[in-house]
Amino acid sequence: MQKEEITGGLKSALERGYSLEDAKQSFINAGYNPRDVEDSANVFSGGVLQVGRTVSSAQSQVPIQEASQKIEVKIPRKKRNIKAIILIIVLTIILLSLLGVLGWIILDKESFTNFLGKIGFV
Repeated sequence: MQKEEITGGLKSALERGYSLEDAKQSFINAGYNPRDVEDSANVFSGGVLQVGRTVSSAQSQVPIQEASQKIEVKIPRKKRNIKAIILIIVLTIILLSLLGVLGWIILDKESFTNFLGKIGFV
């Protein structure tokens, strides 16, 4: 049975340059009923859909070839910069140390001032 949801998705895929076969397989892989996908794809069998209109097969020689080519977008992976990771680790250690000293000051002021006196700050 033809479903609007599948037909809309197939239309969108065709407009983005995917082949009808790739689009159908994508819906089947996503768990849609293969019969529903085929029924919905039959809407496009008379031509290629281009921005909301169907073109007869005589006019669609070139668009069919273009639509059958899959557009592959490669997203470059970010390389983990070792220097940046080391910097983050060092800054984290410094932050935790400062938080420890602050906690020591708040919880035991007398002991902290004695320590400062021993090392010559007070």
